[in-house]
Amino acid sequence: MPLKYSGNIRELCYPFIYEESALCDYEILTDELCTLVGCEITELESDSENRFVDILEFLNELQPKMFHMNGSIRGKGSIHEEDIQRLDAWFDRFEEEIGGRIQSFVLPRGPRSVQLIHTCRSLCKKVVRCLVRILAQLEHRFW
Repeated sequence: MPLKYSGNIRELCYPFIYEESALCDYEILTDELCTLVGCEITELESDSENRFVDILEFLNELQPKMFHMNGSIRGKGSIHEEDIQRLDAWFDRFEEEIGGRIQSFVLPRGPRSVQLIHTCRSLCKKVVRCLVRILAQLEHRFW
């Protein structure tokens, strides 16, 4: 028996929670990712040595875009080409910074801030997989 809204607002944790579409899953995952990035920002802000100020700056710029990504899935897109270009620039910057020192898989170990980043990375994979399902559902509708 499928779950459905009973009419009691107290049971409704999210307006689209009873949807069968992967859109709801995507929104929940991106909300979780945004929350986790917020945890990482707080963790990095508490670093008295400011060792990762560039990562903190990046995450502070990225987190609001995650919220925009979340809402964009159902309506007018809030992520634009210049946002993608800015993200590419950050990627290039970090890639240049590591200077080819990382050539293989990195085990997810380290202090709390490192663990949070690894968890964000892992959750990003789930978000992308969910987008793959959404696109497949959309393609299926048009064929």
